[in-house]
Amino acid sequence: MQKKIFLVIGSPGSGKTSVCNTLEIPKLLHFSIGEMYRNIAEKNTRLGAIIKHKIVIGQIVPIDIAKEVISHFLKSNCDIIIIDGFPRDMKQAKMFSNLIEKSNCVLSILIEILVDETKAFERISSRNRGIDDRKELFKDRLVLFKKERNEIIDYYIKQNKYISINGNLDFEIVTSNLKKIILSK
Repeated sequence: MQKKIFLVIGSPGSGKTSVCNTLEIPKLLHFSIGEMYRNIAEKNTRLGAIIKHKIVIGQIVPIDIAKEVISHFLKSNCDIIIIDGFPRDMKQAKMFSNLIEKSNCVLSILIEILVDETKAFERISSRNRGIDDRKELFKDRLVLFKKERNEIIDYYIKQNKYISINGNLDFEIVTSNLKKIILSK
């Protein structure tokens, strides 16, 4: 049986990690690419220094590092994998497609959590999860997300693998809507 993979993207502050963390679905593993990168960045290693530098300046982590982290996720012992915050650009989307072809996994769908900029900024302003949650980085991260978003969305629409949900709704409703999509695929 192939593992089902769900990719969840959204602007910074869209709530993707928070919503995914609360899903209660048997045999599901959730990986936040952002949390993983922040954890690695805190370590005093060469890899940690590279990732920390990219996070601090609001840039995308190099493709070889993303590939290594994602490959690790795909080897997990579960039936359903949710990866939030990925892909961030077309290089990552194509790399992911190549990894999927060589694995015992299938991409079910990419889910985008849509949220107003004002609401996203309020969320970022009220949390302190990591080095990339600084208010001054929010606009840079948002610009980068928007720059890459359309090409990524088009890529998955062409594969009939895209759906969006309204992230402006109450947290419980967004979580319920995401869970419904996952269980229906």
